[in-house]
Amino acid sequence: AEAVDTRFPSTLLAGNSGTIWSVAFVPNRDQVLSAVEDGTVFLWDIPTQKVIRKFSAHRGIIGSVEYHPSKPIVATGGDDGFVKLWDADSFSLIREWKAPNAV
Repeated sequence: AEAVDTRFPSTLLAGNSGTIWSVAFVPNRDQVLSAVEDGTVFLWDIPTQKVIRKFSAHRGIIGSVEYHPSKPIVATGGDDGFVKLWDADSFSLIREWKAPNAV
């Protein structure tokens, strides 16, 4: 058996509403976004392992979630064929585009 490298940080984010398909770390914060198969995005506080906020982003699987490196914007892409931009503070929809297939 291999020894576990304890220098690598790990966190269990229990309580997602399904399989996580994508994660994005929030720049300069101990937070992470998780994109879940039911179309929900969760914002987690890593040290406390608690949900700060969650919102419904897509119908079905969210294939990707990304946090802009210098602006408060989150992008998501889903099986419903939409690419969406969200305000990272309020998680209100800024803009969306329809693709011919899942994103």
